[in-house]
Amino acid sequence: MGDEAVMVAGDAASMVRKCTTTRVLRQKRCGEVKVVIMDAARMPHITRNISLAWSEGKDHVLTRSGVSRHANYKVACGGFVKKHVDGSCDEYAFASTVQGGIGARTEEVPAREQDCQGGTPAAAYRWQGIRAGDDFLVVISNPHRVAVEPYQGRDIAEDQSTCGS
Repeated sequence: MGDEAVMVAGDAASMVRKCTTTRVLRQKRCGEVKVVIMDAARMPHITRNISLAWSEGKDHVLTRSGVSRHANYKVACGGFVKKHVDGSCDEYAFASTVQGGIGARTEEVPAREQDCQGGTPAAAYRWQGIRAGDDFLVVISNPHRVAVEPYQGRDIAEDQSTCGS
C-alpha cells in the first residue's frame, strides 16, 4: 500500500511472504509470528547496525530473555568508548534477548536513538504479549532511511519524535 516497505533478513523473507507489508506494520505480526518493528526514519543508525548484523549472519528471529538485560548490555558494550559527545553503544541482538550479550554486533549511535531503541522492544513486549521464551521477528520499516555511513556525531533521523511501537 502506498510507499510502505519493510526490510527483513534474507532468510526471513519466506516467513513474511504470506503477509502484506500493511498487515505486518499495522498488526505487528504475520500469522502466528509476532513482529518487532524498528523504524529507520526514527533510528537510522540503530537500523544500520541491525542490517549489518543480519548481513554478518546474526539472528533475525530473537527470543525474549527472562533475565535482566543489564548483564547482556554490559557484556556487549562494557568496553565501548564513544567517539562523539552524544554517542552511545548499540548492540544487536538486543540485550533483552537470549541472543544478546556475547557475540552481539556493536556500533556507536546517537544517544536519542539508543533511548528510542530500548523503548521499542519494551513496548512491543508489553502490547503484543511477548513473554520470556517467546520468539519474535525483527523487521525494519522505512528501509530507505537506514543510515549508509557510521555515526558522525550528528543525529540524522528524519523523525526525532518519542519512540515506541
